[in-house]
Amino acid sequence: MFVLSVGGTEPDYHIKNMVREWNIGGVILFSYNMNSEEQTESLVTKLQKLSMQTDPAVPLFVVVDQEGGDIASAPWVAPEPAAAAVGRRGNPDEAHRGQDGTPAPAGRHQHGLRPGRRHLLRGRDR
Repeated sequence: MFVLSVGGTEPDYHIKNMVREWNIGGVILFSYNMNSEEQTESLVTKLQKLSMQTDPAVPLFVVVDQEGGDIASAPWVAPEPAAAAVGRRGNPDEAHRGQDGTPAPAGRHQHGLRPGRRHLLRGRDR
């Protein structure tokens, strides 16, 4: 699967062509792609709509450069400690908790999956 960056805050010719012609698997968003939560939702909605209108109509995998610590591309998402800091503390329970301190659901945490406490990008289902 190829995941490509987007050139700006709107789908440009390059990314549209890659979705239509090459069926890329996803996009990664950086701070320069996200001016606000609303604008980011609009961008993701447009990209997903384009992907769903292109054969084989598979939703894009959308990722954000949101590493924790000093890297926070989406400022409206509550910060989490950097993974390296959590790892240095050596507390597996802390590593499995969500942002709000609740534990991950049983059977999920061993795969690194955690339910989102707040949707970063709601446009994926539209």
